[in-house]
Amino acid sequence: MISKIEISVPHSWADLSEKQLLIISEMLLSTGKSEEYIQIWALKFFSGLKILQPAAPGVFLCKFKGKKILLESWQINIHRKKLSWITGVPRGVKPLHELQGYRPVFDTLEGTPLKLYLAAENYYQAYLYTEDEFYLRCLASVLYSDGTSWNDSDTAELQNYFKGCSPAELFTVFLWYNSIKQIMADQFPYLFAPSENTDNNMPDMRSHINNMLRVLTSCDVTKMEAVLDSETWYALFELNEKAREVEEFNAKQHNG
Repeated sequence: MISKIEISVPHSWADLSEKQLLIISEMLLSTGKSEEYIQIWALKFFSGLKILQPAAPGVFLCKFKGKKILLESWQINIHRKKLSWITGVPRGVKPLHELQGYRPVFDTLEGTPLKLYLAAENYYQAYLYTEDEFYLRCLASVLYSDGTSWNDSDTAELQNYFKGCSPAELFTVFLWYNSIKQIMADQFPYLFAPSENTDNNMPDMRSHINNMLRVLTSCDVTKMEAVLDSETWYALFELNEKAREVEEFNAKQHNG
């Protein structure tokens, strides 16, 4: 007889404990796993459900809370789809309390100087396109700098302190920064509008950063230091407004 069961699983990244985050991070580092495989694995991990063997076409013998039960594939799929957020774009990821003794900055980068955000974005893009762990350690040294006199000129040396991190610990930094980027994209939609560039080449970060700074300084290099020290979210707000104005102007020009 097919059983009916209620399974409780986390609904988002924000629901995870640090231990759970690390385990999921380690799983995502495994290559060659399909989204369905990861979701079913997560379902078994969070719920304790064990899928023992097929019992009939579309029916599986399972073990749940110490009892052997029969479940149809559609029942398993309903519950595993509740975990589709794991294989989607990370949102709401919280940083680890500390990494190698260093504490994270505020989890959305609010209150941090613009130069810290620019450094983080630079190392994130470098890791994304090279998969060189050096850049991921650099990203960690930027984001885990609360209470320090952070300076990007020290990053190449500071990244050495994160060599003792496990791959799963370091990958949580990547997941967290991805989550930050999603928050920023929602908050500043004109600035972070989806790009029409479909090539796989690494972006020219120097030009990208220089263009941002050129807008914020109004081409006055004497304002550079003040702009770099300005609060990240306020600077992004200003850039978003500039991008909105340009889009509206172009739309008016196009419509005659």
